[in-house]
Formats: sequence, C-alpha cells, structure tokens
Amino acid sequence: MTLPQQSFLGISFLRSVWGSEFVEFKDSKTEKDLIDRLEKWRDREVLKETSSEEAFQNVFFRETWGYESAGVGKAEEGFSMYPQFSVEGAGQGGKTGKADLALGWFKRTDVPETPQVLCEFKDIFSDLDAPQKRKGNTRSAYYNYADRGDADKTLGIPLPALSG
Repeated sequence: MTLPQQSFLGISFLRSVWGSEFVEFKDSKTEKDLIDRLEKWRDREVLKETSSEEAFQNVFFRETWGYESAGVGKAEEGFSMYPQFSVEGAGQGGKTGKADLALGWFKRTDVPETPQVLCEFKDIFSDLDAPQKRKGNTRSAYYNYADRGDADKTLGIPLPALSG
C-alpha cells in the first residue's frame, strides 16, 4: 500500500504493535457489539445537544472506550470522566466556565487531578462558525479562547491564524 505522505508511524510498526489485537478483534463478539452500538447511534432520533449529551457519553465514552463516571467503579480507584468540569477563566468575561466533559484521572491519591482532555459537544446541526447567542458577547468559542492572549501557551501549540 502506498501512502500519499510520510506517516509518523510506519505500517509495519503499527502491525507489530496492534496486529495480533486486530486479528483477535476481527469478527469477534466485541466487534459485533461495536457495530451494533454504532448502527443504533446512526439510527437514533436526532435531538438537540443537551438532550443527546448523556446518551453520546454513554455510547462512546463509557461503552466503547471504557471511561467511568464517579460511582461506577471502586471509590479508591477514582473515575476517568467528569461531566460539566469547571475550567477557571473559560467562562463569560474570564469567569469560571464549564467543559461538557473532562477525561483524565479524578479523585485518586496517586495521580494529580488534571484533565487530559476537555470536550465541548455540539449537535449535528450547529453552525460552528456562526456567532454565539450570548448577551454581550456573540464571538465564537474559538475567538473567545484566542482573545485570552495566553491561549497558545495554555495549549502548548500555536493557534491557527484567525481569518475574519
């Protein structure tokens, strides 16, 4: 197979690491269960963002990828998904805002409680480039974040140039 560009990880490396797992997964009950979940999600009644959020988290983050909410596993093991996670400085006017979901290790004594991923969900009909419907601030989420001035330092990568 010819790749149109240089890949970060070669196919032979990927096969050496995950090849046996893929062979085990292929045509297994796990694969059939995954296909069933994806087909059910595809065929669902399409709802607005807040109405779909819990189901989306259940299907993908819990059932497919194995993340756990508080109260699912043993208390001493903590949990790995934290809905409505508070983020200082991410709200209106620099106040505390909320990420729809944070992924990481929470409420464990052996690991700092720092989210590794923050998620912001939108329904499939959302125009991500449209101004937000907020009193006093209609800028998109991208512009709001870039306005903070330290966004590139927070992410550790430069933000793409704003075009409009």
